[in-house]
Amino acid sequence: ASGLKPHESEDAMLFHPVEFYQHLLASAPLPTKALTQGLIWGAGDLAAQSREGSGEAPALRRTASFFATGVGSGALWTTYYDAADALVSPLPGGALEHTAVSLALEQAVWCPIVFALYQIPASVLTNGGAPADVPAAVRRQLVPMLGANLRIWTPANVLPGGSGAIVCTMHC
Repeated sequence: ASGLKPHESEDAMLFHPVEFYQHLLASAPLPTKALTQGLIWGAGDLAAQSREGSGEAPALRRTASFFATGVGSGALWTTYYDAADALVSPLPGGALEHTAVSLALEQAVWCPIVFALYQIPASVLTNGGAPADVPAAVRRQLVPMLGANLRIWTPANVLPGGSGAIVCTMHC
């Protein structure tokens, strides 16, 4: 339960941001998770721009592109985790077997799809490329991106309390 009562005012919810966020996760999980990821990507871009140290004002159009791409990514990954959980949870075995099947499904099926059909094309287009540039970018970037993802996220997802726990908390 989120702890919020239907009769509480919006002002009262603002004083309890964690409860309000929990309420949003319970009442509208997909848009909440997608917007959260967009905000994280946008904030990450602002942090990167500040470290680049150009001395100029932040490029808000660039940040908006990161935000929008993050929203789309958040929606895709949230949907994936819900579907993967529905597929894996009825299988025989315990947590170890389910984690192994989930990771295999993610690495062998989902990542190639989302990288080739969303992540790489979004990167090309938001960086000024044309739709005609997308196929070559996918051919050039997909295998190295899958390898990097396998090396970074697989250990993170299996470490107790690691970022995998965070990902699962956000998406499961």
